[in-house]
Formats: sequence, structure tokens, C-alpha cells
Amino acid sequence: MATFGIGLGRQAITEADEAYYAEASREMVVSGDWVTPRFNFEDRWQKPVLYYWLTAATYAVTGPGESAARLWSALSGAGLVLLTWLIATRDASTRPHAWLAGAITATCFGYFAMARSALPDLPLAFCVTLTLAAAWAAVDRRAGHVDRWWALAGLGMGLGCLMKGPVAIVVPVLAFAPAWWLERREAAIRWRHLVLAAGVAAAVALPWYFVMTARHGVPYLRSFLVGDNLERFATTRFNDTRPLWFYLPVIAGGLLPWTAYGVVAAAPALADLVRWRWRPSRTEIRLLSWAVLPTAFFMASVGQQPRYVLPVLPPLAILLAASIGRRIERAHDGRGARGLHLATWITAALFATCGILLLRLRSCCGFRSPGPSPAP
Repeated sequence: MATFGIGLGRQAITEADEAYYAEASREMVVSGDWVTPRFNFEDRWQKPVLYYWLTAATYAVTGPGESAARLWSALSGAGLVLLTWLIATRDASTRPHAWLAGAITATCFGYFAMARSALPDLPLAFCVTLTLAAAWAAVDRRAGHVDRWWALAGLGMGLGCLMKGPVAIVVPVLAFAPAWWLERREAAIRWRHLVLAAGVAAAVALPWYFVMTARHGVPYLRSFLVGDNLERFATTRFNDTRPLWFYLPVIAGGLLPWTAYGVVAAAPALADLVRWRWRPSRTEIRLLSWAVLPTAFFMASVGQQPRYVLPVLPPLAILLAASIGRRIERAHDGRGARGLHLATWITAALFATCGILLLRLRSCCGFRSPGPSPAP
């Protein structure tokens, strides 16, 4: 929690999207209307209600402020660290590296930065991760209580739908279904389990949508489903067109300072793939399906935003941690150390460059440490 919570309220809210959520939550407390979000006391239909509820509830206890507005993003970051660690511990091949996977999630730039934003994107990533973690636990059946795992998966999906809408269904299905299809003979799913998960998700998410439709009619559904979802995905109404490869540098930047290790980890697999020698394990297929297919979905979108791909970082953290751990083990035997050395030197150079730039910025902008005022 320290990496996400320290200095949470130090920076003022200046970004427009943050201001929408922070102010609309304050107005929810002032107006006493906890159904319809409003900004400048005009209806705001663009996003579902859950982040407003969480922030407004925090305001009701602590009063409005930057820290309160960002609290649930920071808590979601801490929750993602725990979920990533738990997912890694469930498989023998990644269990020895679970702590490193959690550390990568806790320190990567994408989560560190978004935990300081009063936005629902990091809580959505938590909901998606919870859904997938519970679904794979239910399929594996090693922990027993299969019905409870499917109910938990439905809970994560329902909360995600209340957080940002249908994307909380699309991303887990894309991440889960193809990998499960390859394992379907050993990992059979009964229809009653899917009905249970869908029923829990509907019970959590649909009541608020029904109330909003009853209050505002079909124009609300048209505005939310067509305008804020379909048009956001397929048109330039909300975002400018970006190149197809836009998310590749975004993911690389989101993994900083671990990006160099990721390149070193991916190189052998890519070489084996080109030579048709790559034989991924079951766990690797699951994690790659989780990382690659949602990324491809977002790449197909016209309205691309960097924070949309936050749900793909946990599987990449687990894959990266396992690769680093295996390379360290081989390095003890005198093998595979060169790649680790290279990645370490690149990362050290990155930190040194950032430090120099910050010093230069401090000098150029005339920043001074606070001290006693000069005598008159």
C-alpha cells in the first residue's frame, strides 16, 4: 500500500476526467441523490455509478479532498498486487516467483501513476482480475467450492459493469474463453455454473441500470450504450485516431522500470516461435491469452486511451517474474546471466537519466526547498 498511498493527495486535481469524478461525487453528497451522477448539477450519463458511490461515501466520512477522491484507485492498486500474488501462487511453475510478480505489479509505472488518479480505470482492472482469478480457480477445482468461485467471478463482473460498463464482460470473456477452449476436455464447465455467475453479475449490476432507465427513459440507455460505448469504440467522437501499434509502447511504458527485463524475457520465446519450436505450458497459454487478446481488442478500437489496457498488466507481471526467476536460477549455474546483466544495466541507465533530468528541471524551473524567510 505504501507505493500507492504515500503522497496521494499532494498533487492538485487538474486533469479534466479526474475533476469530473471528484466533483460529481461531491455533488452526490450535497444533493442527496445517489442514483444519478451530476457534474455542475447537470446529469452526467457517460459512466456508471460505482466509482461515484465509493468516492461520495468517502467524502461523507472524511470530507472532500484529493486524497479522498483517489483513495479507491490506490486501494485497487494494492488489491491488484494481492490478486497477482495469489494467482501466481496457484500454479507450481509460477509459485516460487509469486512475490516478485507482486513486487512488479506494485512498482510498475502504469499502476503507480493511475493509483494517483481519481478515475475508475484501476478499479476496473481490479474487477477484471478478480473475475479471471475466480474463474480459473473454479475451472481448476483444486480448492473445492466450485460454486463459490463462480459466484465470486460473477461478483467481479457485476462490480466491473457498475464501474465502467460492458467492457467488464468483454475483457474477461476474451481473456478466458480461448485458453479454456484448449483445455475444455480436462476443464469442463457446467451450464449451471455459467448461469450462477451471470445471475450474480446481473443481481449486482442491473438494478441501478433499471432505476436509471425508469427515471430517465430510453434516452439514457441510448446515450450510455450507443454513445459512450459503441461510439467510443468505433468512432472518433471521444478520441482521435491512433495507429494500430499505439498500445505496444503504452504497455512497455506501463511496465517501467521492468521493461528491459520484459524484452529479455520475450526474446527467446519469440525466437522459438519464429522457428516453430515454441511449446508454451498451460499456465503460459492462460496468461498470454489474458494479455494478448484484450490488447488486440483495444487495438481494434478507434478511440484508444492508454489507461484502457491496465487489465493486461497482471498476467505480464507473472510471466515476467517467472522468466526473471528462472534466469536467476540458471545464472547460479553460469548460464543465462548475460541477459540479466544487460537488462540491469539498461534499467540503471534509465534511472540515472531520469535523475539527471529531474535535477535539470529543478534547476531550470527555479525550485527551492522551503526555508526561513529572509530578515527584513
